[in-house]
Amino acid sequence: MDSRVANGGLDVHGNAYSKNLLGASVVWSGTTFTLGAGVANAASSISIPLPAGNFGTLQLLATGLNGNQANQTLTVTYTDGTTTRLTQSFSDWWASQGYAGESIASVMAYRLDSSGVVHNGRFCLYGYSFAIDGTKTIKSPHLTEQSRCGGAGRRTSAWLDSAGREFGHCG
Repeated sequence: MDSRVANGGLDVHGNAYSKNLLGASVVWSGTTFTLGAGVANAASSISIPLPAGNFGTLQLLATGLNGNQANQTLTVTYTDGTTTRLTQSFSDWWASQGYAGESIASVMAYRLDSSGVVHNGRFCLYGYSFAIDGTKTIKSPHLTEQSRCGGAGRRTSAWLDSAGREFGHCG
């Protein structure tokens, strides 16, 4: 059974995906993303550690929050100090825009508020795949500070995986 949402929820306003609907993992594009036991919060301007290795693809599960997030920057840092900057638009979790490079990884019939009340609707988690330099060893991707145009509090929440390696959620 779903319960109260802790730690501000996914969007820092107390709303969250249902753990019963989302489950412990999501399979997208042939990769299993293990989501972990914690609560995923909105991510903004953070670096996310990944397993060391050389990967030609970075896969990402994410959603925009408090509106669509157009042209957001993800910077991949390699152990040699070089970087690759990627740009992606993220649809809000309740309003798929069908952005280039975006596909729906999971659809849920409701979300929860901070007291555990069900809000019916169509809430999506999206999948993204980025080509990165497979000749270099990845250190971490970094979600840059989200755009503030159109209103404060717009963020992207993400789960990451590189070349089939499970990462879990960030918060």
